[in-house]
Amino acid sequence: MEFLVSNLAVDDRKALLDHLTALRISEEAHVSANDYGKFRLYINGASAQGALNDFAFDGSAIFDNRLVTLFRNNDLATLRELRRVAGARLSDVVGCFCLVSVNKAKQRFQVQFDALNAYPCFVYRRGDRYAVSNNIHFIDAIVTAAGTRLTRTVLPYLGDFALGSAYDVGSPYEEVEIVRPRQSLEGGDGLRVLERAIGADDVTGGASYEESLAHAGERLRGRIEVIADAFPETEVFFDLTGGMDSRMVLAAIVSRAPRLHWDYRTLFDHPHPDGHCAALIGERFGLGRTEGIPPDLRRLMSPFERMRFETFASMGVGAKEGWTIRPANRDVAQLHGCYGEIAGSSPDGKRFLSREGPLTYPALADTYVARLGALGILDFFTTRGVEWLRERLVSRLGHYRDAGMPAADAPLRYYNDGRLRSHFGVISRQRSQNRNYVDILYDMHLEFCALKVPPLARVKGKVNFDLIRQIGGDAIVGLPLADAQWDPSLFASPEERLALRAPAITAGTPKSFGSSPERKKLAPLAEDAVSFRSRPDPNLPAYDIGKIAPAYRDIFRRQVFLSTYLSQTRVAGGLDGLVDWAKVDAVLAAPPETLGRYPTNMLLIALCDSVIWHQKMELSVFA
Repeated sequence: MEFLVSNLAVDDRKALLDHLTALRISEEAHVSANDYGKFRLYINGASAQGALNDFAFDGSAIFDNRLVTLFRNNDLATLRELRRVAGARLSDVVGCFCLVSVNKAKQRFQVQFDALNAYPCFVYRRGDRYAVSNNIHFIDAIVTAAGTRLTRTVLPYLGDFALGSAYDVGSPYEEVEIVRPRQSLEGGDGLRVLERAIGADDVTGGASYEESLAHAGERLRGRIEVIADAFPETEVFFDLTGGMDSRMVLAAIVSRAPRLHWDYRTLFDHPHPDGHCAALIGERFGLGRTEGIPPDLRRLMSPFERMRFETFASMGVGAKEGWTIRPANRDVAQLHGCYGEIAGSSPDGKRFLSREGPLTYPALADTYVARLGALGILDFFTTRGVEWLRERLVSRLGHYRDAGMPAADAPLRYYNDGRLRSHFGVISRQRSQNRNYVDILYDMHLEFCALKVPPLARVKGKVNFDLIRQIGGDAIVGLPLADAQWDPSLFASPEERLALRAPAITAGTPKSFGSSPERKKLAPLAEDAVSFRSRPDPNLPAYDIGKIAPAYRDIFRRQVFLSTYLSQTRVAGGLDGLVDWAKVDAVLAAPPETLGRYPTNMLLIALCDSVIWHQKMELSVFA
């Protein structure tokens, strides 16, 4: 038996694939071959501990009141305890990680993930050889290198875009299966998927919303202390935008001032609303600005980093013209936070959390389909495609029914699971790989707070607002947001709302800060971060993105990207009978200057975002 477990932590793809023949990898190129008698286990990643019983890779976690950076940690006692807690029903481990443990006596090994299973992990089986990877492109590459082609399937995850998440996305290849949330792997004489149930009460012990929020706030403040202690001599900076998530991070940091003198980094400059907010906040609290990597993505990205960016773009996380990649210098510590609007009233949340109609599982599926039709999203589906979408909804909701969950609880739980899987899982996993990049909001207690919010109190930003006020006070609550305002119902009185509800900052808001703070440049990039040689894609139109109005720039860039891969999908026949291609073509033919002005354009992009998430990326990734 031979098993390959890959975390894509190695930067040099060529060095890895050069040594690969029929799923066999040598011990070079950051790959460790571990012989346990009945099976051999191949691991790529700097923290594989040879033939020892416990090792880990990929990411950082806060455990036992200290930061554990897994890719360079050699403390086996810590890893064993971390593995024990990570495998329990109640987990206090914060982070995004993967652990591998071997039982030599029983000739077994386990691959365990963080308690939310943020890894969209895939498994390939051929005879007595197995490959496990958190990136399906890697599996496709190694199988192709071994002389085998994977067989495409009809994209089974198209229906999930209707639910606002990438949850339960499925695999686009017949030979590759997906490891789903709350599952782990066990191997030795084969490879089995193990189920692990975990829910809100497992984490919070049945506490009320207020109690859960107070506990989450204390954990967040304590996490700042842990990071400060872990990096006393290291440059620490945090991502700052005009959004609610980074405002939670700011509140935690400011609550520990003036002891901390950390800098901030923002993706954009004024007059972009995020850049405007960041500069205003930096000036108000005396924060310095750290200059990140310049936005020349094609030149500066290594193949793997480039691939992750393209995946971000295709998911709709944001094909932003900004600094979306990390410094290659691992001596720099970077903080960010992803929480989202789990309890909010975003468009997908509204249609998902709706309690209209009879509360039965088939009726819920009918309600969702009807709402999608009212929004116009089903315009791109054929009659067969609409019915297929409904079948997917019934099937997915059936998992909750079979588990004994009342239908009334299913909408919120399914939506919550989807957000955990897509927003937290993908972003946190990709950003924290093999680096000091800590998502301090990646906390089960905080994430499950949304399930505790009373139904009548579920408004956009409820958990964000309450936590910010708890740990940061009115000074943070009263700061303006980018393109948004706090919901009026979150304030205790009309007088308080007038005093604290700041107008939203938009692209047209006059400058409200002084001169921009001096930027501090990071250490030079490592050689392996600038070695990528871009190959122009002939399928991408040569549009001048800089000439397009800023308000439409992101959506235009994404549409150019997505239209290319929709074309490839059509040629491959992956959506035959499900999508009305004539309607798709009509939207794609819209003039560039009108992009983003019509609802159908937005709906097409919502469709594309989910269709492409697991498509093989041809854009020079494996060139």
